[in-house]
Amino acid sequence: MEILYKLRCNVPIPINWHSFAPTDSKEWLDLQVQENLVAHIGLDESDAKIFVPPRNQNNQVDGFFKTHTVTIEIEGYWPQEIAELLRKFEVTKLSQDEENQLNGFQSEIQTIIKQIAEKLIKNIRNHFGQWWISENIPCDNNSFNTILWLDNDGKWKQIGRKIICLTLCMHVMGLSKNNWQELGDRLKNDTNPDMIDIMIANAFAHIDNNNGRMAIVEAVGALEATIKRCLPSLLTTIADPPIPENLLDNAIEGMGLRLTTNICFTHLSNKIGLNSDDCSKCLVAIDIRNNIIHNQQRDVSLEKAREGVVAIDQIIQFIKTNHR
Repeated sequence: MEILYKLRCNVPIPINWHSFAPTDSKEWLDLQVQENLVAHIGLDESDAKIFVPPRNQNNQVDGFFKTHTVTIEIEGYWPQEIAELLRKFEVTKLSQDEENQLNGFQSEIQTIIKQIAEKLIKNIRNHFGQWWISENIPCDNNSFNTILWLDNDGKWKQIGRKIICLTLCMHVMGLSKNNWQELGDRLKNDTNPDMIDIMIANAFAHIDNNNGRMAIVEAVGALEATIKRCLPSLLTTIADPPIPENLLDNAIEGMGLRLTTNICFTHLSNKIGLNSDDCSKCLVAIDIRNNIIHNQQRDVSLEKAREGVVAIDQIIQFIKTNHR
């Protein structure tokens, strides 16, 4: 006979928030994982690991703040004898068969939670730009051992030891309420982040790791992909004077990214509202990337790399937002 189990786990995903925190269960995301299994995703305000966000005089969340874990609650059906094994596990040693059965149950839960966590990380890190989040969930013997199950006495009970939580530095970027709702849609639709977004997230992460060289390579690659994807049709209709689409294709192939980008910026900056300072910094970043590729430049100033990555990110986001 199968019964409904409720399980909960705090997964170490350090997230920054912007004037919002999904601590109210009504704002948690619901994700249908399997036919008879639903996950609820949000923040547990009572958890000691969560930093209570500042609030203004109207008791509304105010400004940027960070949390270190995301709570994933699961509702699903498993054999009734699992509950008896979990209770027995608390007070006495299990037989080998019982141990194997319980280990299989826990392994199944860990796999489900890990799959959900990987989707969260993939979207929050890459689509929402929180590049400091590691794509690699710690998977040693301590991983996911904060998994709790809700017994019929109304108490949450542990199935293992405590997990080691990750803590990272603060960044001036956070998930807004609209971001959180969009994340729910992306999880339900199993939407993968755009490769361009991944490259930009990687670029910012490289800066945090003091690697300006790789930051420039990733960011300029993202800019090149954006130009090849988004601008051909745009240029054929609004450039003044107009640029034939086949000429642009030949330009990208024959003239290289630096000259092609310069042409695009010259023809489009005023027409579609590109920031001229960002355009200039993008061209400097391309020059640095070319020196890295063709002249084996090894040292890249972190300040120059950061300027280039931020400018490229601004240009890419503007094009993607305003000219889809």
